Amino acid sequence: MGKFIITEEDKKHIMGLYEEETDDDVVVDETKIDSEDLKCFESISAEQAKTVGLNHGGKYKVKKKGCRTKVKYKGPKIKYYSNNGF
Repeated sequence: MGKFIITEEDKKHIMGLYEEETDDDVVVDETKIDSEDLKCFESISAEQAKTVGLNHGGKYKVKKKGCRTKVKYKGPKIKYYSNNGF
């Protein structure tokens, strides 16, 4: 088996792929959001929380697109579907 040589350019490309992953539209329990990051979240309805599988009776918020937070949040993402059937 041959050797693989990874250049600095390859490393930058690989690291860039990891950095592009965002947590936009992630639904998070309101109690788990850091107070400094609250500005990056907006409230969602109980129906929206149910569509992503959250039905614990708690208050949930969804992360705004492109807003940077101190903490990387994990949770279900809201999926938006168009009305034209595509």
